[in-house]
Amino acid sequence: MIARVASLACAVAALAGTARGEPAAAGEPARRHCTCAVPWIVVGASTLAAVAVGTTIGAVVAQHDALAIRDQLGAGNVSPARIADYNSDASLRDGLRAAAVVTGAAAVVGFGVAAGVYWRERRAARLVPVVGAHDAGIAITARF
Repeated sequence: MIARVASLACAVAALAGTARGEPAAAGEPARRHCTCAVPWIVVGASTLAAVAVGTTIGAVVAQHDALAIRDQLGAGNVSPARIADYNSDASLRDGLRAAAVVTGAAAVVGFGVAAGVYWRERRAARLVPVVGAHDAGIAITARF
């Protein structure tokens, strides 16, 4: 999906005669490489993060309501309708909590994809082999 959005954005930029906001020279083909996908990925990840925050707030409110009813249950003489409300609030809390976890995880993945695309386009991040006397490994280097 993200690759399709990025290729569509690059195609639109090529049709417009620009690739990185730079006009294509006469007789020169438009560049296929563009950074215009990164802001859209960040917007999508930010939207997911906002949904995660909203569902978290909703889950906290449902938890508060369920705890208030549970406290009444401990005191006794609660109507069956209040017990049904408690079950409804607990079910709503569980659903909102699951939605918050899923959208929050998707937002983190989206921000990671945006960072990866940005660094890949800048080609600033590199894997460098590191060799010592008794060990070896790989380090990631980047320019900021």
